[in-house]
Amino acid sequence: MTGIITGCLLGTYYDFGCKQRSVYLKRWFDLYPDWTEKCVYIVFFDSPSRACSYEEYKIGRNYNPTKQEYEDTVPILLYAMYPEDDLELLEKVC
Repeated sequence: MTGIITGCLLGTYYDFGCKQRSVYLKRWFDLYPDWTEKCVYIVFFDSPSRACSYEEYKIGRNYNPTKQEYEDTVPILLYAMYPEDDLELLEKVC
């Protein structure tokens, strides 16, 4: 999925603001332990997309989630937030 980075936040600021949603950030802490020391980027997609693929959704879970669970849990959005280490930059425009 491709998109455009439209902004960023300090990881510590994003983590502080999301304390009530820490269950969603557990995955980031598991995959990128130092993500709070870097930036979190706002990415707008070319077309509505899910923030992660089904294969990515299954990583680190102690059970095998169904495709239906994935579709029910991961919304289709025009934008998403990503930690710096989760981005693959295809083109630098500035």
